[in-house]
Amino acid sequence: LNLTWDETVPLDIQTKWLRYKNELQTINQIHIPRHIPTLVIKPIEVQLHAFSDASEKGYGACIYLRSINKNNEIKVMLLAAKSRVSPLKKTTIPRLELCAAVLSAQLTNKFKQILNVEIKKEYYWCDSQIVLSWLKAPSEKWKTYVANRVSEIQSLTDTNSWHYVPSADNPADLISRGASPKRLATSTLWWNGPNWLNTLNDQWNFPSHELPNELPELKRQIQSFHITSESTKFPIENYSSFETLKRVIAFCVRFKNNCLTPAHERNIGALSINEIKNALMIIIKQVQSETFPKELERLKQNKPLSSKSTLLSLTPFIDSSGIIRVGGRLQHSHFKYDKKHPIVLPKNHHLTKILFVSEHNRLLHAGAKLLLSTIRDQFWPIHGKNTAKLVVRTCIKCIRFKSKVNNPLMGQLPVQRTIIMPPFHSTGIDYAGPFMIKDKKGRGSKNSKCYISLFVCFSTKSMHLELVTDLSTECFIAALRRFIGRRGKPLHIFSDNSTTFVGAKNELRELNDFLQNNVIAITNAMSVEGITWHFIPARSPHFGGLWEAGVKSVKHHLKRIISNDSFTYEEFSTLIIQIESILNSRPLTSLTNDPNDLDVLTPAHFLIGRPFTTIADPDVTDIPTARLSRYQYLQSLNRQFWRRWSKEYIHELQQRNKWRRSENNQLKLDDIVLIKEDNLPPAKWSIGRVIQLHPGIDKTVRVVTVKTASGTEIKRACSKLCVLPVGESKSEVSDN
Repeated sequence: LNLTWDETVPLDIQTKWLRYKNELQTINQIHIPRHIPTLVIKPIEVQLHAFSDASEKGYGACIYLRSINKNNEIKVMLLAAKSRVSPLKKTTIPRLELCAAVLSAQLTNKFKQILNVEIKKEYYWCDSQIVLSWLKAPSEKWKTYVANRVSEIQSLTDTNSWHYVPSADNPADLISRGASPKRLATSTLWWNGPNWLNTLNDQWNFPSHELPNELPELKRQIQSFHITSESTKFPIENYSSFETLKRVIAFCVRFKNNCLTPAHERNIGALSINEIKNALMIIIKQVQSETFPKELERLKQNKPLSSKSTLLSLTPFIDSSGIIRVGGRLQHSHFKYDKKHPIVLPKNHHLTKILFVSEHNRLLHAGAKLLLSTIRDQFWPIHGKNTAKLVVRTCIKCIRFKSKVNNPLMGQLPVQRTIIMPPFHSTGIDYAGPFMIKDKKGRGSKNSKCYISLFVCFSTKSMHLELVTDLSTECFIAALRRFIGRRGKPLHIFSDNSTTFVGAKNELRELNDFLQNNVIAITNAMSVEGITWHFIPARSPHFGGLWEAGVKSVKHHLKRIISNDSFTYEEFSTLIIQIESILNSRPLTSLTNDPNDLDVLTPAHFLIGRPFTTIADPDVTDIPTARLSRYQYLQSLNRQFWRRWSKEYIHELQQRNKWRRSENNQLKLDDIVLIKEDNLPPAKWSIGRVIQLHPGIDKTVRVVTVKTASGTEIKRACSKLCVLPVGESKSEVSDN
């Protein structure tokens, strides 16, 4: 009614309420004995009569005790009654009548156990012919809801004791429909049952009820028999090309027809268009008979399809060739017949897949949407969108241009970056450029290329810049000697795997061998220690992020200074040395706003006041400053720098700025991969097989050895390899 608390109810409801309120006083006139009603004197027979009824509002049952003596004196009294509200979920009246019958059987069975009187007969009365018909048949014949309740009634009562009673003589009708207090108090039907219960049994006239023609809740048992004839089917799965499959079928059909015709009428030569079309129809017939046998049978019999059929939304029909086509809603359009009624193809079938692959290649590797729209001009594949995406996603040539590389979890820092050692003890090297320099000042000067050789310390991030005139090994070795002369000889050198550095390593190895072989002759002149050279994997600049970041910082300043100007060798050398000093003055840790904090730690702190050939000094950190000599005081300052480095800077290296997750698709042995090359188009990238894994200390594989088709074995980082989906198309991988 949507009424608020202070609004009055409608007049009809108010009238009903007032009438009920006035009649409610008559309840006081009703007297119900707390003991079982008195039976007749010396009864010879005691009976129980149960009545049940239901309506949309509720359902219930009532029981009457009937006794009779040898003088045919009869007494009938109400024994018990029970009611229930109809469920909120709307249900049918026959189901509610059945629930009332269950309640009647349960209530009677309970009082049979309570009463100390021998009950000779039981009678169950119901005014629903459908319920009585349900009880006369086995419970397995009906649906689950009805079957469960019929089974319970049949287990509690004898089905022959159920009889039909008109609604006018059914006292349970007062339970289901309700009664006013005044009517209830004066109703003899309710308190004593129908009048015919006071007569003898032979005077009862049981009305006969006719069974309805079609009973509800009937469980339909359908037995279907699928008759198949054993025949040899063409092995479509053995063919990976759609065009080849059509031509093979066409030649087989031609051979059969030629065997049945005279020699002068036989068909020879190239296949015609009609022969290829006929072969396609034969293939589709076989596929549809394998995947849609039930749909074919029902369509031939002009019967509706099952509600669970995948073809139901397409309104299919069978054409004159016996092929299932889409009925659809385009019959009045002006499109071609094949577009209005495309041929239905099953999902995940081999024929559907090779058809999509053939059309994908014909359309020059078009995308999934264009591929599907072209296919639907003649065919209607079930779940065609998924098939189109799968074909595009597994196409080897398409993968080349939309390759996805593997990015493992960012690795651990090398030990050289976390130990306290003199600056440039472990050094990374890289080149930047080219830049232009001129041979002289003034007019008539000629420009030439030059490069910057960058040396970066692993521990302190100190930088050293050298100007080289070309990318030859000789120029680099000269720059390395200048670096050693000014900064000291490093013990470890890390670099990219480029031709310049590989040649330099070979020459240094030869020089080291020469020095070791002639060590006696030159021992008194100099002591030479070898340099351990480390190469990162080829074409993997992210393995050398330390020096790559240094190159970026150098270019940052150069681009803002030189612009389009050209400098002489001396001017450019002066410029990069100034940039070097600026970069070495950058803070290693973040700055704070507290004025009492110490000066920020920079790489320059570790480059001041240390000779290049100084041996390790003793630790004097704990000695009071007043007891130190001037030399020891300087050494204590140096130790304090390293102490601050350990406390302030080293913690900044804990976080991973990218590659924070370890991907599940790690490379495995025998994986077929695409080798990504930055200087080649994707169509030229090579394909190889992983033959060896190189896991790091944390067991994560970041570098693998790949064997190419030419037999060459190369090392590559996982970020330069794209895994090919060879599980579904190994033949395509080998062909490509």
